[in-house]
Amino acid sequence: MTHIIFVSAGAARHGQNLQKEVQGFSDKHGWGFDTEFYPWKEDGYASLETKSSDWIWSMGNFGTVFQWMQTLNCKTVAHWIGTDVLQHQEMIQQGQYDPFEAATIHIADATNLQTEVQEFFHVDCGFVRSIPPQTYAPKPITRWDNTLAYVPPGREDFFRWNWILELAKDYPDITFNVIPRPTRTTELPNVNEIAEISGVPHDELYEKCFAHLRPIEHDGVGLTMIEFAQLGRYVFHSDTRIPFVKAARSVGEMEVALDEILAKKEPPNPKIAE
Repeated sequence: MTHIIFVSAGAARHGQNLQKEVQGFSDKHGWGFDTEFYPWKEDGYASLETKSSDWIWSMGNFGTVFQWMQTLNCKTVAHWIGTDVLQHQEMIQQGQYDPFEAATIHIADATNLQTEVQEFFHVDCGFVRSIPPQTYAPKPITRWDNTLAYVPPGREDFFRWNWILELAKDYPDITFNVIPRPTRTTELPNVNEIAEISGVPHDELYEKCFAHLRPIEHDGVGLTMIEFAQLGRYVFHSDTRIPFVKAARSVGEMEVALDEILAKKEPPNPKIAE
């Protein structure tokens, strides 16, 4: 039996989902994996005590993760998810010690991140595509008056909250749903700030939106992006290396794409769901 502990800094949903996926594949194919998910501690790696394990799989490589990996008596997986690449670039520029070789394996959840890790950090990096906890079948777009964006509290600059507000001002007939926003922070009537939701309300929200807007400073391919692509919805992203996305590198660029979509009211290229 091979024991694997999954930890996740900054991407708990990804980490828990991945642990369940790996355990499910192991049970189905008889790989002999015994997996656990360890929740993140507020003080980071300082108090994250793990029991004896064969592997520790880190979903999201933030802060001093590689120094922490050097202290472990097991093999490790460094799973890059997007914002962590940007952070470690900044750490290197500041002259901080960053022992990438402490990880046994480096992988990324998007090919653009795989390229960046290899180029910036000079390590071999594999590609493992994220799989959402449920698979959505393509459904026709029946409404063109709702979109969804992800802007967590405290990360407004990184997720470009002001860009979403600018779009809302310019498109008053579209409702801009934004998660996870437990407290209302804007008076714009067509910005709908929503706390995290699940189940039927979650699916109903996704289905009524024609696009997912993610004009983030730096990112990979998140679960919400994959889910919207599976549904046959448009996906806007700031990294245009990702296939079939609409460019979201500025407010103006997004507005050009929105105008084109709303003029034609046709679904995106069906290959986006593949």
